[in-house]
Amino acid sequence: MIAQTSSPTLTVGDAAPAFKVSTWLKGDSTKGVERGKITIVEFWATWCGPCLANIPHLSRVASEYKDKNVNVFAISVKERNTTDADSLRRFIKGPKGQSMHYNVGADDAEQYMAKNWLAPVGQGGIPFAMVIDQQGKIAWMGHPAIIDSPLAKIVSGRWDISTALSDLKNSKRVAKIDNDMIPRLNDLAAKKDYNEMLRVVDSALAKEPSLIKQFATPHFKFLGLLHTDPEASVTFARNLWATVDFPDWKSVSDIVWYEVDKKKSHYLHQFIYWQPMLCRLRSIIIPGA
Repeated sequence: MIAQTSSPTLTVGDAAPAFKVSTWLKGDSTKGVERGKITIVEFWATWCGPCLANIPHLSRVASEYKDKNVNVFAISVKERNTTDADSLRRFIKGPKGQSMHYNVGADDAEQYMAKNWLAPVGQGGIPFAMVIDQQGKIAWMGHPAIIDSPLAKIVSGRWDISTALSDLKNSKRVAKIDNDMIPRLNDLAAKKDYNEMLRVVDSALAKEPSLIKQFATPHFKFLGLLHTDPEASVTFARNLWATVDFPDWKSVSDIVWYEVDKKKSHYLHQFIYWQPMLCRLRSIIIPGA
């Protein structure tokens, strides 16, 4: 089953919250959100695979824009209880940490950055990034793997915040539709009523095709197909990854790994055929790979 997210109270166009980092691990701790400069704030954790996979990309971004009044920060949030400041410092001294060529900090037990930056925008997952413009306003937010295009426009002065806000509102509207279906689809999954699950999903997609870019819709579409028409589930997954620029990879991978682990589907011996999809996933999470 999958969880629902909270409603946002902070969005594109709003002034960035106060920037307060409890522990500095690497870089210039005197910097923060500075007027006249662009600030990238990425949220990550040492246990988060996609976060670690994005380190080379963010380092390239920091290098490309180091002379263009752009400051890059990565703030560790939501770490496990066993991860303290000392273990974070050890991580920074290791190979992954040494490849982080930007400013790195971390929340403490009070979780100021998580509570005042992530929570107000309704963001539960990481990695997640926000770009603050020269006026101290939030210009963009999203997955750091797709930061390149909006960042280039923000730096060059070609970014329209009003358009970005309109796009974000529409995206959140669709995300809410997707999110609101979760209880019903979770209930159908618990009852193993996969035919009804597919009917609900297909009906929603007919009204709002862009739901295919969300998490729950393709997640349950794949689950329903896996248990009613396994061959169609593989075709669906391949088409999803081939046609959606940045699909939520967990919409399919979560179920694949769950089914493989539980050995619930005899058809998953064909998991090897997912290799092209997984290669595409790698190229999305690690641009240029």
